[in-house]
Amino acid sequence: MIKILTSRSGRIYSVLGNRQLNSAYDPEKEAIRFLDRQMGTKNPSTVILLGPALGYLNREIKKRLPEVKLISVFYSKLFYRYSGFYDDYYWYPGIGENLSSFFFRTIEETDLSDLMVIEWPPSAAALPEISHKANQTLQGVLEEYNGNLLTTSVFGKKWIKNTFFNFLFTGSFLAPEHVSFSKHNFSVPILVAASGVSLLKTLKLIESLKDNLFLIALPSSLRALISEGLQPDLVITTDAGYYASYHLQVLKGKANIPVAMPFSAARGIWRTENPVFLLSQSTFFEETIIKTSGLEALRLPANGTVSGTALEFSLAISENPIILAGLDLCWDDIVSHISPNSFELLLREREYKTAPAYTKMFERALSFAPYRENLNSLDSGKIIRLSRTLRTYAEWFCRKSLTLPAGRVFRLEPSAVQLEGIKNITGDELFSMCRRNGGFKKPELHNDIRQNSPPLSVRRDVSLKILSFWLDRLEAVSGKIERDNSLDTFTSDPLVMSILYYIELSMFLKLKKSFTIDLARNLIERARSFLETLLTKIETI
Repeated sequence: MIKILTSRSGRIYSVLGNRQLNSAYDPEKEAIRFLDRQMGTKNPSTVILLGPALGYLNREIKKRLPEVKLISVFYSKLFYRYSGFYDDYYWYPGIGENLSSFFFRTIEETDLSDLMVIEWPPSAAALPEISHKANQTLQGVLEEYNGNLLTTSVFGKKWIKNTFFNFLFTGSFLAPEHVSFSKHNFSVPILVAASGVSLLKTLKLIESLKDNLFLIALPSSLRALISEGLQPDLVITTDAGYYASYHLQVLKGKANIPVAMPFSAARGIWRTENPVFLLSQSTFFEETIIKTSGLEALRLPANGTVSGTALEFSLAISENPIILAGLDLCWDDIVSHISPNSFELLLREREYKTAPAYTKMFERALSFAPYRENLNSLDSGKIIRLSRTLRTYAEWFCRKSLTLPAGRVFRLEPSAVQLEGIKNITGDELFSMCRRNGGFKKPELHNDIRQNSPPLSVRRDVSLKILSFWLDRLEAVSGKIERDNSLDTFTSDPLVMSILYYIELSMFLKLKKSFTIDLARNLIERARSFLETLLTKIETI
C-alpha cells in the first residue's frame, strides 16, 4: 500500500511497504541532485521518464528544459494523482491504453536522434515487475523504430526511384472498387504462405485444400509453392531491393497470378505481365503520384515486414479466418527459408571450390541470425537462430493480436517462437475449417476489371511536374534559411521535411539535433542533386 506523508521540508513524499520512494527530508532537493547526476549539461529534445514518484522530477525537467518533449510513465495511478503534473504525455496502469500503444503514439522515429531515458531508482526497486515491463516494452519500441530508421536510411532513395519508375512502366491495375472480393462475399479462409522451413510440413495439406482457401504467397515462398504445383491466388510484395524482384522472376509465364504491391516496391513487375493490385503505404511520394494521376489504391499501414502487410491486407478484404503458415520468425539452424528458394539458388550459382554454398550459408547465418538457441527441452535438440529484426517482427504480431477479435488469426505448424494472442492450429483443424466453407467459391482476381494508367507521355509529364515542384520547394526553403539563419524556417515546410527525411536521413537527424547553416545547405544540396538526376533520367523516357 502506498502512503503519502509530509517531509520535514513540508513537501509530500511517498512510501510503499517499507520502502521510501522520496526523501523524508527534502524530496525536491533530492530530485534536483539526481537530475544533476543524470543529465549534467545535456540538452535532449525528448525525455522519457520512467517511474516518477510524485512529480518532482517532471517539474524539474520542465524547469530546466521548457521546450523538451517529456513522456512520463507513472508506476501507479496514485503517484500520478499526487504529482500535480498534467502536461505533455503521461501513462499510468489502468489509464485505458496499453503501454506499447502509448509509446508508439507519443514517441516519433525522429525523436531517437536526441532522446534520453531516465528511471527513478526507488520506483524500480519498489515495483520491479512494472519497471521490468516498462523497460522491456520501451526497448521493443525503440528497437522497432531503430529498424525503421535503418531501413529508411538504406532504402529511402530507392523507394522514391521505384515509385516513379513503377508508375511510368505499369500500364494498368486491378481496380479496387471492382475487385470481386469484399467483406460481404469473401467466404473462404485466407492462408498467407510465408517462407519459413515449417511451410514444408504443410504443402500437401494446402494442395488438398487449394479450392477451399484463398492462398496469398509472400515472394520468398513462391519457388517452393510453384515447385509443388501450388499456384497462389495472389502475391504480395513490398520490399524495394534486388532480392524481392529476383523472387518474382518465377512468375514469368504465369501471367494470371495477380501481384499486390505499392509503387515503392522493387521495380520490374511489368516485365512479367502479371496484373497489379495497387497498394499504398501512404508515404508522401506514393500518395502524390496516386492522387495526381487519378489512380486508386488500397491503403494499408506501413510495415517493416511483408508478412505484416499481408496480414493487414487480409484483414482489410475479409472477415473470415486468416491462417499464417511458414511464419517461423527464426532460422532452422543455418537454414533461413523453405527449399527451393531464391537465396539458395543464388548461393549455389556463386559457390566455388574454396567457398562452397554450405559455407556461405553458415556465414550468412552468423551475420543475419547471430543468436543461437538450443531447444533440447522443446524439440529433441533442435537448434534455432534469432536476430533483433526477427524478434521485432514477432513483437509486432503479438501487439497486433491485441487489437483483433478472437478467432480471426491463426498460425499453422508454429515454430519455437511463440506469438502470444495468436492461436496455434493443427492441420486437422485447418482441414475442418476449410471444409465448412466448401460450398463457396473463392474470387478470381485476374478476371477483374482493370483501371488503366494515363498514357506513358502523360505519366512522364506528371512525374516531371512533381519533381519540378519539389525542387522549387527546396529552392524556396534554401533561400529562407540563408536569410533567417533559423531551424524554424527549415521545419516550417512539411513537404521539404519529408523529402529530406527520405533522401538523406542521417544528415536530416543531425540537423534536427544541431542546426547550422552549412549543414542545412549541404543537406538541401544533396537532396536537390538526387531529384535533378532522377528528373533527367525521366526526361529521356
